Amino acid sequence: MNDSMPASPASEPKTPQQWTCGNCGVEVRWAGSHEQLGLPANWTENHQGPVCLHCQRELAADAAVSASDLSLQERARLRASTIVEFEVRRTPDRTNSTIASAVHTNVAAVQKARERLGPSGAPV
Repeated sequence: MNDSMPASPASEPKTPQQWTCGNCGVEVRWAGSHEQLGLPANWTENHQGPVCLHCQRELAADAAVSASDLSLQERARLRASTIVEFEVRRTPDRTNSTIASAVHTNVAAVQKARERLGPSGAPV
């Protein structure tokens, strides 16, 4: 082999893919042997760049309470219900208990959110 020849792309080590949440700064990277195309599961892209699922939930809740003149307790209730509704809309086929576990609430809260949203996923 000629030492002056450049290494072929196939022989070069692959750089692990990595993403940083544009909101909270959490980093995710795939090991070199695992190739992932596109964003990690449950991440989206917005004006801040890639955004993790946790931040997507928080941004939805922040948007719900931002224009409201509510007491602290009312804001907390609205944030919690908005996060549950976000999850129901995002993954409507998941069970109530799975969604409740994911957002640290009870199954009754998820059932109420499904009733509010109706079959279309939009508030009724």
